[in-house]
Amino acid sequence: VDDAIVVIENVFRHLEMGKKPLQATSDALKEIGVTIVTVTIVLIIVFLPIALTSSLVSDILRQFCGVIVFAIFFSLVAALTLVPLLTSRYSKLENKKERWFDMQVSSFRDWISSLLKWSLGHKRWIGLIVIALTVLVCSLFPMGFIGFEFMPDVDQSEFNVVMEMPKDISLEESSALAAKAEAWLMQKPEVKHLITKVGFTTGGDGQDAPYLAEIMVKLVPPSEREMSTERYATMLQKPLSDYLINSRVRLYPATLHGSGNNADIQYIIYGNNVDSVASFSNFALKTMQSIPGTIQQQLSSGDGMPEVEVVVDRDKMSALGLTLDNVGLTLQLALQGNDAMKYMENNHEYDINIRADRDFRKTIEDVSSLSFMNSKGVLISLEQFAEVCLGTGPNKLERYNRNPAVTLSSNVTGISSGQASSEFLDRVQERAQIAGCSIETTGDMKSMSDSMGVMGGAMLLSLILMYLAMVLLYNNWIDPFVVMFSIPFSILGAILALAISGTSLNIYAMLGLVMLIGLVAKNAILLVDFANEQRAQGADMDFALTESVKMRTRPILMTALSTIIGMIPVAIASGSGAELRNGLGWVIIGGMALSTFLTLIVVPVMYKILHRKKKTA
Repeated sequence: VDDAIVVIENVFRHLEMGKKPLQATSDALKEIGVTIVTVTIVLIIVFLPIALTSSLVSDILRQFCGVIVFAIFFSLVAALTLVPLLTSRYSKLENKKERWFDMQVSSFRDWISSLLKWSLGHKRWIGLIVIALTVLVCSLFPMGFIGFEFMPDVDQSEFNVVMEMPKDISLEESSALAAKAEAWLMQKPEVKHLITKVGFTTGGDGQDAPYLAEIMVKLVPPSEREMSTERYATMLQKPLSDYLINSRVRLYPATLHGSGNNADIQYIIYGNNVDSVASFSNFALKTMQSIPGTIQQQLSSGDGMPEVEVVVDRDKMSALGLTLDNVGLTLQLALQGNDAMKYMENNHEYDINIRADRDFRKTIEDVSSLSFMNSKGVLISLEQFAEVCLGTGPNKLERYNRNPAVTLSSNVTGISSGQASSEFLDRVQERAQIAGCSIETTGDMKSMSDSMGVMGGAMLLSLILMYLAMVLLYNNWIDPFVVMFSIPFSILGAILALAISGTSLNIYAMLGLVMLIGLVAKNAILLVDFANEQRAQGADMDFALTESVKMRTRPILMTALSTIIGMIPVAIASGSGAELRNGLGWVIIGGMALSTFLTLIVVPVMYKILHRKKKTA
């Protein structure tokens, strides 16, 4: 509605001069029409880079940007056609006592005009105040007031329970333990229903093994429980682990993107030496455990898998007339089986697995007594040429860039994943270099890093395109720069609002920053256009700037207030999925509030500085 507000306000300003509605509308459009078109072009250009790039962030936000672009375009059409039609026919001044809002606007206009007069004569003081404010707001990042995350946590009323039982457990025993966990969970009044999978887990670390199980738990709606899904899952972690004594339990709240079993923080630790990677991984795990707010820290290497180790004496084996191929195939057939044969019935094909009976492969003695037939037809037992013993092997083999690797993961509660990640890297980077290991970010943290890069690049491209478009419209290089100078103030206000509200910087908050670029530039364009008109009519610099602020304070305040008031419900909403939009709302509220005030002071000061230099040149 910004374009319509600017047109209507300008029409009423001309009506206050004593003009008739038709003449007032015509003069107002001649005066403000080009400015409105400029503002619309700037707003559309701001969103184009996000809509036209190809990345995960663009895929998430493309529809939003497309809707905004079309809405802005049709609002321009309405402001230049329908609104003038209505104002020319139905506009009239009411002869009533000045309203409270008009009185407040007039008082603010007079106060800001007097402040501007002082500022135009004390430009260095204004510069010092702006620099001090910038340093103060930017210091909120290292002080930990602003967190980073890819997407805000949304209460989906679901969480996953991943159970890791003893490695030597059978599938039947795993199923019994999973049923025990099911019964315990169903006693909770917040649990609505659940689905259990035994023998494998899904998600980024999905595995197939008899000792694994996964329970997908559906909770009652948020209105019927006292705490969020994340807090509820965190609360259940310890009592469920205590109940399932022999199982390692991890709980993951469901997310809108990716898998529910992906941890908030994930790193791949890799290097040339297996022992160095293992040693440094243990150090990294202890470091992560020492960071407040991190929970469920673990390494993908786990505790190791129990196995039977067979160490063959090749000389004895050859002397007994056996080959390594013969021994290996026989062991595979006896212990793992062979499913080369098929059975067909009713057009369905079934694998037939042939292997030694369970009674002949229960103990290590059973493995030692396995028989092999040599080329002379003599049966020879395994213990005659090999040493058989119990041992442990790696839980799973990982490689990254052809190097041995281990994945470190952790969830967070009470802090953002960006804060925990930053503190972790600060503590381990030096030790990693000494150990010859590298740390690669993955999972949501990598998505966050990529999204910040994409959104940062989109913002930079938006600024460049916006500046070039205004250069063409103004036919000079200085006025667009004056307009662009208003944008940093909106970013400062947005950061301040995020810190006060306790909201993390995520892709939706970044989208709000992109929106602010166009919204804030609009106010500066209104001031610069009117100042140029006044100077073209022969007014001196200070008078032109003061008059532009007086004449444009009302429409600037009206558009800023309409935006801020419209965003308050978005910022404070608490319904389903509201977490996605809270950051966007706070960013726009803070950015518009601070930039509206500073734009009325700093933009005229910059206009005077740059145009004076231009005149001197």
